Amino acid sequence: MNKNQIDHDRLFKELLETFFAEFMQLFFPDAYQAIDFTHLKFLQ
Repeated sequence: MNKNQIDHDRLFKELLETFFAEFMQLFFPDAYQAIDFTHLKFLQ
């Protein structure tokens, strides 16, 4: 990858991991109620 290119995929994944609970609460409130966020893991 060119050093001047931005790794958008990595940045999106970081945002989603950081704000996953908030994302789910905003866009999928019914699913948010069913998720136990204390045991949440993301694939690396």
